[in-house]
Amino acid sequence: MSRRILLGLLAYGLLLLGLAWVKGSLIILALPLWFYLGMALWRYPVQSTLVITRTVNPPIATEGMPVRATLSLQNAEAQAVTFLVEAPVPATLALQDGVTRCLALLAPQETLELVHDFGARRGRFDFPDVQVTFEEPLGLFEKTLVLRLKPQVLVLPHLKALRSIGIRPRRTLGFTGPIPVRQGGTGVDVYGVREYQPGDPPRRINWRATARYHDRAFTTEFEQERITDVGLILDVRRHTALQSGSETLLDHGVRATAALAASLLRDGHRVGLLLYGEGNQWVMPGYGCVQQARILRALAAAAPAESGFFDSLNFLSSRAFPPHSQLIFVSPLALDDAEMLFRLRGRGYSVWVLSLDAIAGEESMKTPPSRLAIRLARIERALLLHRLRQSGIMIVNWSPEMPLEECLLAVTGRAVQAFTAVARWK
Repeated sequence: MSRRILLGLLAYGLLLLGLAWVKGSLIILALPLWFYLGMALWRYPVQSTLVITRTVNPPIATEGMPVRATLSLQNAEAQAVTFLVEAPVPATLALQDGVTRCLALLAPQETLELVHDFGARRGRFDFPDVQVTFEEPLGLFEKTLVLRLKPQVLVLPHLKALRSIGIRPRRTLGFTGPIPVRQGGTGVDVYGVREYQPGDPPRRINWRATARYHDRAFTTEFEQERITDVGLILDVRRHTALQSGSETLLDHGVRATAALAASLLRDGHRVGLLLYGEGNQWVMPGYGCVQQARILRALAAAAPAESGFFDSLNFLSSRAFPPHSQLIFVSPLALDDAEMLFRLRGRGYSVWVLSLDAIAGEESMKTPPSRLAIRLARIERALLLHRLRQSGIMIVNWSPEMPLEECLLAVTGRAVQAFTAVARWK
């Protein structure tokens, strides 16, 4: 029972007894209690002028960066105010320093600040409501306000630099880039020697070939290098929530996609993003640092989801992923994904698969499956990857314990050598 109810019952009881027995002493004894209740009601905070603001610094952070949230409370009243403030932080963020609950007495124009330091992990986080409970000086009545201060902190995935990736799409764009197109023009690598034509730069004259003839001149021709459209497809279906060490497969996939996007955009390619399994979450293709920021923001909010609206890649938008462009599918791969990837390959896309090894994550669990189950799963996965390779899909089998760049170079290096050998043979 609260103090105000107990005090009210006592004062009311003494008043009734005094009136019933017509005893003035009992009525006089109840007067201080009624006076005490009256003073509490008079000092009851009908409307507080407490000024409350909440800021987050920085509002956009990267994984591992310290983030500080500051709650500022200023008493704008002409008298002191006693209150209890509760300012929780998102449950998924690890509070490192500071308090989220404080009982304070603020003099007029005095300011109180509650500072919270927490470690940033990937995601988009909304702060819960702030609850402030006011109490009048006698401590009998209180008033609770719920303030919907909604600052948001966006934590981007950690970005690791990668070297240039040697992709070989079926279609390129008409701008200079890193992809050889087996056509003569401006470039770095020598493509061939042809007869001199009016307008050719004199510095490209091949003097050794020209010296063999007295009536003709020859020019060195270089191989054109261009850019292309690249579509990054990140699998965010439910099976990506599987733990792999201290993190999930989706966390590793997000970082790998961010690193691929940064490398491809640095080379000048036009890059787009699709979160596969979360409806139609698209980032339309674009160039440069602004596009990289858009992709990182989308990846920061990626979470395991399932959507029946977009449960297949069989109906990709040609506006987001133009035909004959390069697709990179980042996924642990499910058994029924093979037919879907075959259709993409048949539609003219050049398809890569960066496949995260989910079996290694199951082996690291506290209660791992039996050795026979693990062995059968590895055989099943090996057969799936073999089928994909036979159809012309390049596979990068990546275990998150290994550096991503080593796995990419081990596969793309062989692919570039094979492509060069075929080009020379033709």
